[in-house]
Amino acid sequence: MEAGVADLREEIRTRIAGHRQLADAMLLALAIRHQGRLATFDEKIQALLPPGSAMREPVAIIPV
Repeated sequence: MEAGVADLREEIRTRIAGHRQLADAMLLALAIRHQGRLATFDEKIQALLPPGSAMREPVAIIPV
């Protein structure tokens, strides 16, 4: 079974500003946990990680 909100990395969990970011946070955490990539059109997803964080590497922003 996958982890829940309480199991999110603190760096991500503390940056969730509202319910609309919850799915993004869960997908990002899933990609990080499984050493995968998260491809998205949404540049704002990077706000869920601290600037300069190595955890930003799995995020692939698709240019529109």
